Amino acid sequence: MFKSTGLLLAAIFLVSHSGVGVAQTATIKPGLWQFSVTNQAVGKDAKRKMESQICYSAADVESSARSMPPQHEFGMKCSVKDYKLTGNTANWHVSCTGKTQAYSGLTTVTFKPDSYEGQATLVSQSSGKGVKINQTIEAKRISGC
Repeated sequence: MFKSTGLLLAAIFLVSHSGVGVAQTATIKPGLWQFSVTNQAVGKDAKRKMESQICYSAADVESSARSMPPQHEFGMKCSVKDYKLTGNTANWHVSCTGKTQAYSGLTTVTFKPDSYEGQATLVSQSSGKGVKINQTIEAKRISGC
């Protein structure tokens, strides 16, 4: 149940910027970006850290739908609501469902031109059991593409 939530981050980002609040785009610079997501189930000591990289072109950073990692857990369908960008901080609620699991929760991300960081508080549902997961999100621009 907990092990697959690391892949949820990109789904959260992807849907959070794909049609909801499209006119509201946080400013980030084009280039090679490194992402780090750390998941920890509430009440557990174990943490799971996932890292990935993606290269954003100038067109990518101008389009909110293309400005986040295009990865997501296979078979998950996600939707976002209540997306709001105030200054350089975005907040939204995400809901994702798959064959055996469902996730939902709140995400907050603060953007800077060369980095961003955020937190998500998610509840994972699997086999009728709910597990609260705290997620720490960090990204930084590491070079040009």
